[in-house]
Amino acid sequence: MKKKKRIKSKTLLNAIIFFLIIQLIPLFALWIIPVEPEIYNSSEYYFAMLLFIVFTTLSFVFMYTLTYRTIKLRNRNFDEYNQFSIKQLNFNSKLIFITSILGLLLMLYDRIYVRGINYSLGLRNARYQWLYSEVSSSIWSKIGNLLVPFGYVGLWFLLVHKNKLKTIQKFQLGIAAVCTVLGHAALNGGRSQVLLGAVLWIAIKMIMIFRNDCNKVKEKILEKAKKNMILIFAGLFVVLLTLDGIGKDMDLKSYIINFAPTLLGSVNLDKVNILSFLGAFGYMMTFITMYLLHGQYSFRYVFSLNDTEGYAFFGTLLNPFIQILKTLGFSLNSIQKDFFTTEYAIFLSLPGAFFYDFGYVGLIVLSLLLGIVFAIAILTIKFSKIITGYKLAFIMFVLFYIILSPVMSASGFAYFYFIIYAFITIETINRFKYRKKINWM
Repeated sequence: MKKKKRIKSKTLLNAIIFFLIIQLIPLFALWIIPVEPEIYNSSEYYFAMLLFIVFTTLSFVFMYTLTYRTIKLRNRNFDEYNQFSIKQLNFNSKLIFITSILGLLLMLYDRIYVRGINYSLGLRNARYQWLYSEVSSSIWSKIGNLLVPFGYVGLWFLLVHKNKLKTIQKFQLGIAAVCTVLGHAALNGGRSQVLLGAVLWIAIKMIMIFRNDCNKVKEKILEKAKKNMILIFAGLFVVLLTLDGIGKDMDLKSYIINFAPTLLGSVNLDKVNILSFLGAFGYMMTFITMYLLHGQYSFRYVFSLNDTEGYAFFGTLLNPFIQILKTLGFSLNSIQKDFFTTEYAIFLSLPGAFFYDFGYVGLIVLSLLLGIVFAIAILTIKFSKIITGYKLAFIMFVLFYIILSPVMSASGFAYFYFIIYAFITIETINRFKYRKKINWM
């Protein structure tokens, strides 16, 4: 009995720690870098953040405690339930490899031969070519966009089932994942695919930890972080290389000073000089931190707005629906890129989105809802007898919102929906082929 209570409390505590780390480390990172918010309304900002953290945590604890026993008793001996066989893993490896590579090639064909994008001028230049191209995307691009996301699912199989995979299957899934994340990012000349790939990696690791041995969460996180440190820095380097202008017209320090105002921040010149002893690395980390987390600056800026009615900030909960309605011909307003006097400050943190769309009442209510679904996701990971692709899609949906909350609402990334779609589609294909549920763990 004591052991069961210990497992319950450990899982609960570690989930809370995970959530708090996600929320507090970005605040600490923004505090130590030499960039300050343009709007310095600390009392309102920290009060809203406190409401978000407290009510999300309280509702998580309540829901977890309320449903723990029921879910655990309903799901026992889950490790023995219909896991992927060697034959099924081989099928999925080939499926993911073929579809993702084919999708990338179709998109490349559309960009170069249909729309005439010249990639020799640089990836960022190519991005603006296709964004402002008068030639609409072809059917090949649409098909490609539906196939490429399967590579994200390849990352799941590569990490979770690596001990069952043959060398050729690891190669196939590795190529599919790299082409999906880096290849697609290169085609778009953007960074969102790299960020979403990193979030998916974190989500998969957290699922594996909570599923297998929640008592060793801290040790496993540290162990995995050490083993993948090279990959982490490689990812940061890839992000750096895609930033337009760095290393061309000015040095990193000058770039940060000039770019900060476009993200609703301002550089403290006294503090930025302290970074000189760290060289390019210090400036690189400052820029990446400032860019990824400028949604916190946007959150502060929201408090200075007198009227938000009829508008939707890029990345808020309502904006995707507003954009869909506008596409269907409804006359609705949304904030233009120059609303904040910049075309770059496009992120708004998740609590900021809650507050912007619905005020303090909405912030509290939606925080409570987030805590509830987070508890359901953690309990599903830990105790569900079988985690199908459909359940996994739900878990990923929740974890993406949690992990990305300091950056922006997950719904602000269009390709977030494609990742969820990919998990659902792969599960549907396997259901049709094998006529049974399969445990993805």
